[in-house]
Amino acid sequence: MSALTRAVAELARRQGAEIRHGAEVAAIEADSRVRAVRLASGERVPAEAVIFAGDLAALGGGLLGAEAARAVKAPPRSRRSLSAVTWCLRGTAGGWPLAYHNVLFSRDYAAEFTALMDRGALPADPTVYVCAPDRQADPAAVGPERLFVLVNAPPRGGEGWLTAREIEACERATWRVIERCGLSMAPAEPPRVTTPDDFAARFPGSGGGLYGTATRGLLDALGRPTATTKLPGLYVAGGSVHPGAGVPMATLSGRYAAATACAGLSSTGWSLRAATAGGTSTRSATTAATD
Repeated sequence: MSALTRAVAELARRQGAEIRHGAEVAAIEADSRVRAVRLASGERVPAEAVIFAGDLAALGGGLLGAEAARAVKAPPRSRRSLSAVTWCLRGTAGGWPLAYHNVLFSRDYAAEFTALMDRGALPADPTVYVCAPDRQADPAAVGPERLFVLVNAPPRGGEGWLTAREIEACERATWRVIERCGLSMAPAEPPRVTTPDDFAARFPGSGGGLYGTATRGLLDALGRPTATTKLPGLYVAGGSVHPGAGVPMATLSGRYAAATACAGLSSTGWSLRAATAGGTSTRSATTAATD
């Protein structure tokens, strides 16, 4: 994933882009169409097009101004996808040979989702995902290796319900499942824990939901918003819009949004000066993000 990021950044620079990090966006300014991106520093970046790549809920919730909020339909909180509690660590795994992807199931899968979806609580007996990326190069690797552990959590980040005691209980429950499945993990250093609160802070408006709007029916995926919005010059991309979450699909959404924005600019006969949500400005595009 980091290699993809570097490749896209290098391609953008070769096309004349100026990538600006840490440029927090305060608002997208507009009247009958997009006019500028206003940064938290007070700087105003004029733009004829803006591609917003944050969670769609941030736009619909008014985090980038009233004009942008009216351009999209805010997804209801009840349709948020799940969040997660994760542990990143270096350690030694034993018991049985890990694959790259490993899923250790709860004894009661239905009860797990009752806790998550109905009670908005962390499950007492979670299903655990373990990623062992070093096994891709060497399936028989021994000794300390990189390990990533994830359990599902309700998308209630930033609501103040998640305490240190809750996280500690979740960690004990997670390691109980790992041990019950015959796997052992001995961390070489304290794991780095990420919670729904952390995800909510990183992706404003999401509540920590990791996959945009939840897909709960056969046709739900077809109802995701496309790149265009009700506000001329404002386009959207990322995991909360078509075609969906995940690196391949979010990358496709970016390509689709860029092509749609360029087509829109060409049809107006204006110069190709645009803005995309993410903190980047270019001679042909300026990018601003909430992340």
